[in-house]
Amino acid sequence: MFSKRIVGALHHLSTPTNNESTDPSQHPLHKHIINYPRYERSNACARYTLVTPRPSDQYMLPVGFNLEHCSGEGKAVEQVPDSLILDRDEDLPSIRLRGRDISRVDPSMLGETPRRTNSVPSQQMNSFHTPSRNPVENDLQIGAVFFPLLSTLLPRWLGQIADKFGDDNSSKKAPSSNVAAPLYTPNVKKVIVLVSGVGTPRNWTHSINGNSTHACAELMELFINTLYPDVTVVKIHSETNIFRWEENITFATQELMPCIDSYRDAHARGDPYPDEIASANGTSGMERNEFNPDWKQSVSVTYSFADGSAARSFAIQSALRPYRPTYFHFWQLKTFWHESKITDEDIEVHSFEEMETVPPMAINQTSGEVSKIVTEMTQFRKDFLETVQAGSRSDLRKFWLRKTKKPVLAVLLVRRPDGTDILYRGTNMEVSMPTGSLCAERNVIGTALAQNPGLKREDLLMVAVLAVTLPEEPSKLPSPPPGGLSFCQPVSPPEKDGVEFVLEVEEKLKQHQSNGGMRRVRSSSSFASIAEENTKPDDWEMDVLHPDSATGNEVVGSEREVPLFPEL
Repeated sequence: MFSKRIVGALHHLSTPTNNESTDPSQHPLHKHIINYPRYERSNACARYTLVTPRPSDQYMLPVGFNLEHCSGEGKAVEQVPDSLILDRDEDLPSIRLRGRDISRVDPSMLGETPRRTNSVPSQQMNSFHTPSRNPVENDLQIGAVFFPLLSTLLPRWLGQIADKFGDDNSSKKAPSSNVAAPLYTPNVKKVIVLVSGVGTPRNWTHSINGNSTHACAELMELFINTLYPDVTVVKIHSETNIFRWEENITFATQELMPCIDSYRDAHARGDPYPDEIASANGTSGMERNEFNPDWKQSVSVTYSFADGSAARSFAIQSALRPYRPTYFHFWQLKTFWHESKITDEDIEVHSFEEMETVPPMAINQTSGEVSKIVTEMTQFRKDFLETVQAGSRSDLRKFWLRKTKKPVLAVLLVRRPDGTDILYRGTNMEVSMPTGSLCAERNVIGTALAQNPGLKREDLLMVAVLAVTLPEEPSKLPSPPPGGLSFCQPVSPPEKDGVEFVLEVEEKLKQHQSNGGMRRVRSSSSFASIAEENTKPDDWEMDVLHPDSATGNEVVGSEREVPLFPEL
């Protein structure tokens, strides 16, 4: 009710102009913008109280329109539009007041509602004030309209775009150093989709369109166009009940997604965007450009939500899943309502990977394409395991998967231009880890390309990946020796005590060392073994130091190759 009246008042304040400049200061409503200082939330306490940021982070954020307008430089006060004047009998009963504002309004104008007249000091019942705190004797009027969510959301969103797609010149300084400047990315198409709707009221005496947010979306569009002229605003209004699950699914699939897909298709084909095409021209006779399958590299979708209808929020989130959107979630609501302060730290930014939690579902509840590829994967797994378990001719363990022993299966679904589907199978290969392995997805795509060199990337519909476990290889023990004797027989413990045995071994080692009867041999396990031999010192496979008969100095003798065990 009040949103429609404010929309009419703002249209009355704005002067039609043909200027298409991207400078926000040129917009006729820009002089009515209200700026509030930005606050931060402190981590020092569990309530995250609002604090004044450091001087380098202090700036003003635009939060709404001032409807107490003046003409020129404020010398002549314009007449207040009738739509902004509130009727005491019809309008005031529909107004919700903050507790701290009750004392600023004459209680006789609010009726006898207890929640509105409680805690009103008697000395403050004689006068009331507007938001500008100027005494008013006759009429109450709407003095301002605020958009606290947009004021914090839009700079964060534009900053994300500038970081991802902008350049060094994308960020411009504001004319005033204490006012947040909009971020310009002239080569990026920026589109905001405002989704509005209605819900069936509980009270049957209320209008079915009484809670419609369509007029609120129009107000938001005026605010966005005033501050960010280079942003395209698309409004989508649903007449279905936003509290019903089925109706929200229908709205998301039949109204919201076709709008988003049209911008995606125009970008991928290099065609004019839907808002750039005149309705009179049409597109039926236009020759369509080739679709760029790499559109995901240059298209980014962000979904912002707070505490609206759960059915509406989840339906939109599920529909946007193919775009892998970034999520902006307002975790603290109505900060501006309760504290009259603005902060951008009420927004939580989450990636798609952080928010994605898809529960398992039955195959018969999925689409036909998913059911087809899952069925093929099930059969592929069965055939694969039967082949390996049967012990047939296979080099999976010895060569193809010799590094990891972890097979991965992949099934690719390709859709031909004529609409027919083809399924391909592929596995991974782990032949050499230093040079990289061949993943199952890459292998199956290569198989499809080898069979059809005319394959296009847009023909790849979906791929399923499954990791399986190789069955245990049967033990290959040699046959037992003749006579039925076992290779593993119990060994009787040594008769000598352990300490005595060690001392005896050390004594033998000392004797062989003194006689030169010891040799170090490198074994395959990098350990040193000792062989005892009755040969001369210069017969060992090592360098031996012996005195020079002339000088008396020790010199290194020559090394000779000898068998490890000559006696054998």
